[in-house]
Amino acid sequence: MRKAPLIFSVPSAAGATSDAVKVSVGYLLTSKNSARAGFVVRAPDPDDRRRTIVSLAPDQRAAVSSWIDGASAPMERTLDRLSPDERASFVKGMTFLEAELNADAEELQRKRA
Repeated sequence: MRKAPLIFSVPSAAGATSDAVKVSVGYLLTSKNSARAGFVVRAPDPDDRRRTIVSLAPDQRAAVSSWIDGASAPMERTLDRLSPDERASFVKGMTFLEAELNADAEELQRKRA
């Protein structure tokens, strides 16, 4: 089974990072504890000072990769047992679930605003 890249190999804008990890930009930018703890590095975008570039601290990459590998291993083993058709159905169902969860989260954000 081919793994999807879960960690950016290059620094990325906060918006792209938040989209990839499914957290709000506000949460990403205001949770400075990760930067203070040395988990991520935040820097102004040299091409657009309004943007913040967020990257995983180099000394954290191995630990995060190891954690992701361990956390994803049960899912990979499960998917490996499925036929291609079963896997496609599972992915389709999870895609629908993700859309519903995102819709619920967006509705909750609208109610809070």
